[in-house]
Amino acid sequence: MTPETITEYGTYFDEGFFLIGIAILGIELLTNLISGTLRGRALLDMVASASTQIPSLLVETILMSFLYVGMVIVADTFVAWQMPITVWTVALAVLACDFAYYWEHRIAHEVRLLWTQHAVHHSSREMNIVVGIRFGPFEGFASALLHFPLVLIGFPPVLVFFGIIVVLAYQTWIHTELIGKLGPLDGVLNTPANHRVHHGCDDKYIDKNYGGILIIWDR
Repeated sequence: MTPETITEYGTYFDEGFFLIGIAILGIELLTNLISGTLRGRALLDMVASASTQIPSLLVETILMSFLYVGMVIVADTFVAWQMPITVWTVALAVLACDFAYYWEHRIAHEVRLLWTQHAVHHSSREMNIVVGIRFGPFEGFASALLHFPLVLIGFPPVLVFFGIIVVLAYQTWIHTELIGKLGPLDGVLNTPANHRVHHGCDDKYIDKNYGGILIIWDR
């Protein structure tokens, strides 16, 4: 398995969850049109969520490119060994990135400087698929820094970035109210029901469910 193959698989994961998100968005729009709720504030909120991608992509395209090059230089120069790229290390990288994401997400809620970026994601009063792409422009920078230790313990940078992409892509579909509880899956995965709790503003919901793919980190 080569770095090029990993990059290709990362693209497939990203596109796959994006298509799932588009399908859910289509159902959400149709439902809202039929019910007559897709107007005024709700519509403007969706536009606002989508508009955050403009500064986010502009900043992250440049910033993440430099950070990735930096990771490669550090790995090649200072890390004595790197894991081989196999199916098992790919799975292990996704698991490690999911664990790192849990702490990244939790710290973003608890450290005010990082909250200035992540608060953008929580600023909507709605819960729909478009909220899933509502980002602060510098969230990617903090993410890269908090995943950097994985490079130091031997994960190749390409696997770290692959893991980051998979964890983020997975979260596309969980920002919706269309999908209810999923039984046993709610105890293992970060599902729409679990993530709605995370976005809740009642006292009993605050500081809950920071996980990316797995919810077991919270449990």
